[in-house]
Amino acid sequence: MAFPGVRGDAPSAPATAPEAAPLEGPPSQPIFRGRGQPPVRGPGGDGPAQGDALVQDPVVIPIEDCLDLHSYRPAEVAEVMEAYLEAAREKGLRLVRVIHGRGRGVQRQRIRRRLARCPFVLAFADAPPARGGWGATLIWLRPTGAPESG
Repeated sequence: MAFPGVRGDAPSAPATAPEAAPLEGPPSQPIFRGRGQPPVRGPGGDGPAQGDALVQDPVVIPIEDCLDLHSYRPAEVAEVMEAYLEAAREKGLRLVRVIHGRGRGVQRQRIRRRLARCPFVLAFADAPPARGGWGATLIWLRPTGAPESG
């Protein structure tokens, strides 16, 4: 499952970091591309090949019952949220709170349009005031194995 980028401060590698061992098997958690990480260089280590974009090191985001979308670019939030909800569902979570912020309600409407089309979403609603009010949305997920509506 591919995830778009993450904004914000991510820990950078130490200056004398040991060479990383190759990954064996799939990661235990989804990998998000991090913007705060040092870029992977192209052949020769002096930069990417001409025309190639810098590849960012992945940042692992734990799958929990809450996702704060403030650190994502507006164009990414719907895709990130849907992928996160799929991973949360696979992990067995049935209720996830997504924090989109209050603002003018643009992100709220964007994610709710996406939620309305997700077959694994049972329902969604504003969070109660103590959990973010209209700046957050509670999302109830179908259990894995339950039939999905189309």
